[in-house]
Order: sequence, then C-alpha cells, then structure tokens
Amino acid sequence: MPTVISVAIDIALTTRPIRALYNPESYTALGLPARIPASGPFQLRACRLCLMDDARRLTDALAGEFERRVVQESLTRILKCLDLLDVEQVWSRPNENTVSVGNLVLHLAGNLRQYVVAGLGAALDTRRRAEEFSEHGPLPTAELVERIGGTVRAAAVVVRRLEPAALLATHRVQGFEETGTSILVHVIEHFSYHTGQITYAAKTMLNVDTGYYAGQDLDQTSG
Repeated sequence: MPTVISVAIDIALTTRPIRALYNPESYTALGLPARIPASGPFQLRACRLCLMDDARRLTDALAGEFERRVVQESLTRILKCLDLLDVEQVWSRPNENTVSVGNLVLHLAGNLRQYVVAGLGAALDTRRRAEEFSEHGPLPTAELVERIGGTVRAAAVVVRRLEPAALLATHRVQGFEETGTSILVHVIEHFSYHTGQITYAAKTMLNVDTGYYAGQDLDQTSG
C-alpha cells in the first residue's frame, strides 16, 4: 500500500520538471551515477530518491527548530524564571482572570505531552487540561522543574525519531485533525508564547533583567 509520502512524491513527479529535482550530490552519496539519462525508469527512480532526500532534510530541519526553540531557548528561560521566583511568587495570581506562572508551566507540560508525546509518539493521552489552570498550589518548584523538563525530554525523543511520512499524516489530537507539520508548528509557537508570559510575570514581580541576550548584538541588520 502506498504511503502518504510516496503519493506526494508521485504527484510531484508529474507536476515538476524532472531536471529541477536532480541533486547530483544525493546520487553520488548513494553510489549512483552523477549523470542520469534524459528519460526512462532510472530517471524516475533518481527523481524519487531526490524527493525522498528532500523530505528527510525537511523533517530534520523541523526537528532542529523544535530543538532550538523549545529545548534550547524556551525551556532554559522557563527554568531561569523558576529559579528567580520564590514559591509564593510562582503561584501568585494577579487577578481572578489571570493564572500563575505555576499554572502556565503545568499547561505547557500538558499541551506538549498531548500533542507530541501522545499525538506523534502514540503514547496514552492522559491529559486533564482544566486541572492545569484550576491548580492553586503551591506545588514545590522542584516538581514543576521535573514536570516540564521531563516532558520536553520525552517530546524531543519523539521529534528526533520522526519519519517524513509523519509530517503529512493526519493525527487526531485534542479533538482536532492535525498533520504532523501543523502539530510541530503549533507546539513551537505555543511554547514560545507562554514562555513570554512567564518571563513578563517574572520581570514584573522582580524588576530584573533576565539577560536572555546578554553579550549579543541584536542591532545588526541584513544589509
């Protein structure tokens, strides 16, 4: 039975110029001749290999962005904020319509596990979203650190192991039908969004510079 990715490759072969798909380095690495015939079965095989190679590189690129934005940037910033705040501040709610830093950490862990660990990794989905916001704590900060850190580590393993077909396949998550690509885009922006809220809360309560970009020149332009 054809996979989603093979169907996409077949469609591309009928809609894109054959020569535009040709990547000599890909074929040389596979032990195939660097020149392909103008037409025939070998040409179609070569183009199929090229598209599969492109799909693999795209999958790896998205996995790299997850690693960069969620693991290296956002998680590091969340842990820094948790280290700066005391337990009372972590669970402080400015008003009845605003949740605490602790709630946001629980929410991020719940969302990431549901979408990536369960949605893409096929683990059992045990999320109880409402409890992420109804919790008033105070849970120990060490428990929050372990909860968010362990979830990010588990999600990173799933993302690193993704096959290209998973990006185009449809997954049912939280009542929605989402492709693997939309899931990765969602979790990256969602994690970054709430990391910003956590940072704002910490800076507001403590009047501190979190120093995320210390030593970097952010006034550089592309000109």
